Amino acid sequence: AGTIQDGGAGGGAGGGGTGGRGGQGGGGAGGPSYGLLTTRVGVVEIVSSTLRAGSGGNGGPGGVGGNGGDRGDVGTDSTGGDGADSADGPAASQGRGARGGSSFGWFDESDATRVTDDSTFLAGNAGRGGPGSSPGDDGDARDTNR
Repeated sequence: AGTIQDGGAGGGAGGGGTGGRGGQGGGGAGGPSYGLLTTRVGVVEIVSSTLRAGSGGNGGPGGVGGNGGDRGDVGTDSTGGDGADSADGPAASQGRGARGGSSFGWFDESDATRVTDDSTFLAGNAGRGGPGSSPGDDGDARDTNR
């Protein structure tokens, strides 16, 4: 019977990759615009008036995506590879854009009784949603919220 040879030792494991680098925070939502805002009132009477809201603010852009971590070095012989030094991998996609601001001719938070003799309420332009990996929603533009 011949001599049985042992197999060689397995190769070393590769080094661990570095942790990714965090992305930046995204912008805030655009502010609303109201021609008239009422709250905590019972009756509102408006006679011969035209009220028009301004434009809602545009939503901010989504935050910049973080960088992925680098790969560790390949192991050699029976020695493990070195870990990676820095997080320079490709950046993840930009975050979602923020919502645009709304525009209402009259925004009533109080469910007031309305008396509107010969009066008109007009919305301005809604704010655009901010850019990002998916754009933010545009704001609403309506004459009133009711």
